[in-house]
Amino acid sequence: FGRHPETHSSAESLTLGCFTLTPAFGTVPAGGQLSVQIVFETEEAQLFLGKLGVYVTDSDPVEMPSEGVLYEIVGESCIPGINTTQWNSIFEEQAVVSHIDFGECQSNLYSEDQRLFSYGPVLVGKQSDQRFRITNPNRVPCDVSFDVSTDSGDKGGGGEGTGFQIIDPEDCKVHIPIHESKFVTVRYKPSGMTRATGRFEATVDKGQEKLVLDLFGEGTLPSINIVQPSVFTEEGAPILDFGRLRVGKEQTGDITIQNDGILAASVRCEVSNAPPGFFFDNMGPFTVHPRTSHTMKVKFLPAELGENDFQIKFVVSQNEYEDNCVTVRGEGYSDPLVFEGLTGPEENLLEFADLPMGDQPEPCTKSFTIANQTADHMVFSFAEHPHLSFEPAKLLSLIHI
Repeated sequence: FGRHPETHSSAESLTLGCFTLTPAFGTVPAGGQLSVQIVFETEEAQLFLGKLGVYVTDSDPVEMPSEGVLYEIVGESCIPGINTTQWNSIFEEQAVVSHIDFGECQSNLYSEDQRLFSYGPVLVGKQSDQRFRITNPNRVPCDVSFDVSTDSGDKGGGGEGTGFQIIDPEDCKVHIPIHESKFVTVRYKPSGMTRATGRFEATVDKGQEKLVLDLFGEGTLPSINIVQPSVFTEEGAPILDFGRLRVGKEQTGDITIQNDGILAASVRCEVSNAPPGFFFDNMGPFTVHPRTSHTMKVKFLPAELGENDFQIKFVVSQNEYEDNCVTVRGEGYSDPLVFEGLTGPEENLLEFADLPMGDQPEPCTKSFTIANQTADHMVFSFAEHPHLSFEPAKLLSLIHI
């Protein structure tokens, strides 16, 4: 750079290309020195090379080359920037997948195809803090500012959008030296059982690119459904009705709870004022995982006469809004006489096997007992029947002991 002393102008600065020299000429006193300032300025990111020629007035032409004493000047222009494509580095504390299936219970994933980070299901009132790594791969430091917005593009103000908030750094700004990285922490805290979407942006001061990605989270609560019993009261509550059962007999019913949600549900049972004669099995506390069910047994063995009913309440941990109850009802009764030893699937049913038709078929014999439940003597007799015969057809029953 520079001009021959015989052709230089009177301008104080000399600008050639991306370099500006000040002063363009001057006088150096004997034994002194002269400082020359070179300013490098460009808007292009590339390497610039140049040569500076220093001419000395009245110097020996033999010793002074025509281009002067040459000095090489090198300047490299770099635009501040951050990593916006290496997802495994940005989400090194999470998982990177090609596609997210929102029907599955998956948390803390980044989808390359959808360009979206999913917090997955988060309990209402709880929070999930995730750190994203912001790296400066360039040879100049950079200043980065962060923001989150709603899916409509409205700014959340102070790095906050619907359900999403930048909590570190607190001022939503960070300075990253060359070839270093910093973390930004984004929190998702659902306020209701809804899906939330947002957008995260990392903008580099004086940079040309920025990191932009969508955010997704779903507020949820553990929940259960009662699928059995499938009979309901007039108020719409499920009821396990044993009906009338003779004192001393027993019958068992099932209560089945199903989890159709995406979170495991921890359940405990609360039984209010259960009368004598009801017994419970597998009542917990227990955990029902998503898409599974849990069945418990209730046995009714009446020891006294009368109708009884009560409620079993199922309390789901971390869900104060869940209210599931089953009404259990049963009546104990007593007959003056009872049949014992019957082979039918139902009470007071005597069942015979199928027999071939004919004039003299092989008879089928069944035995049973009649018990007197009273304090008096009773006489029993059976009416005639064309296909059945009883032996004895008439008998005297003793009093009940």
